[in-house]
Amino acid sequence: MIINKIVGVCLLFLFSSCTKTNTKVHSGRKIQKTQNAKEIAALGDITVRIDNFSEMYDDTSKPTSSSSALLKTLREYWNSSGKFPRYSRGLSKMAEKLIGFRGQPVENASLSKLAAQYGITSPWMAQTSILAKGADNNYFLKRGARILGTFVEKSEINHFGFALMETGKPHEKLLVLLMQTRKFTHSPFSRLLQTGEKTEVSGTVDNDITGIEIFITMPSGEIVRKKIGLEKRNFRFALDICRNEKSRGLYSVEIMGKDSGGPVVLGIFPIICSGKLVASSIVLKPMQIKSKISEKDFSKTVFNKINELRKKRNLPKLIWSNDLAKVSKSHSSEMCKKSNIYHVSTITGTPAGRAKKAGLDPDLIGENVAAGPTIDSVFNGWMRSEGHRLNMIHKKAKYGAVGSCKSLSDNVLTWYSTFMIGNW
Repeated sequence: MIINKIVGVCLLFLFSSCTKTNTKVHSGRKIQKTQNAKEIAALGDITVRIDNFSEMYDDTSKPTSSSSALLKTLREYWNSSGKFPRYSRGLSKMAEKLIGFRGQPVENASLSKLAAQYGITSPWMAQTSILAKGADNNYFLKRGARILGTFVEKSEINHFGFALMETGKPHEKLLVLLMQTRKFTHSPFSRLLQTGEKTEVSGTVDNDITGIEIFITMPSGEIVRKKIGLEKRNFRFALDICRNEKSRGLYSVEIMGKDSGGPVVLGIFPIICSGKLVASSIVLKPMQIKSKISEKDFSKTVFNKINELRKKRNLPKLIWSNDLAKVSKSHSSEMCKKSNIYHVSTITGTPAGRAKKAGLDPDLIGENVAAGPTIDSVFNGWMRSEGHRLNMIHKKAKYGAVGSCKSLSDNVLTWYSTFMIGNW
């Protein structure tokens, strides 16, 4: 008999940014949703030990001996019309590290730290957890297959990992599912480079991806960008960043493409120059959900965080523009209704077009869009992406604004936010 059950779901989709100065555009994307419109009280931070990390960015689909039988049973319960997603050992190892949260969603920044440790380059993932007492494995796997099928049908999930664990409390178990939509595949490459060494990244993108650009954040904070050619969906580029002793440090590499919905972040991953990979500890943070904040206060808080960032970079604060705020709020409201994010609207056109229709004549216009359950999930998602960060710290930007819309569709709390910069 099942005497207690808690189900928590957190879905991370896309974030996106776009900047236009004349004809120059750079961008990326990300969304987050979390099931539970109510406030979620925060648990404390949890420190986990990483001693079985991957030295390569290489995620195998071969299950471990302990998970092989569970994976087989999960497939037997599959009744979705969608294709069964590819198993990820890396995501499964990550899921094991989340046992201490007992089903509470984990901040996306924490998941990103774990992803790099287990050889995963794709930047977003969905979380689903089931916690129950008095239930056997079939109970968890049957419901897990049902949830996984829903994500496949609605969100086009194509990779997943899971962990079914005993929590340490009598008769209590926890199932954690982590899922991703990956839009590119790549050959294995090293997370660590020694002085004078370089690595080659090659792979294949989905059919709807056109064009690739890479952004590299140097240890100094400088961002270098380079366009990469595509040949029949295949790409190849060399990371020659560890040339001498002065090159030592941590680099962040972002791969951007463009699909039918606009610019998209395909991958984000750190590269270490002249160091070593050792067992370490990572602090994981729970996601804090607050639903009672107003749309105006949500927008202003995100905007203030951006200006705090600019102050730290010795840049002038952006001047709040009511005109950009109206444009941003209108675009966020449209995305709210469609439960999706994008830059190019079938109704209002491009960011530059929307600004001109509002009576502005800017020589610079930029836009970040995101959807997530918290202020931090929106801001930190933009911060982690080189392209988004460039918008927030754009030296030529004088005006700015954020417009947000709160959605409670299907009892899912999602904040759709649009950040715009301009100069005129």
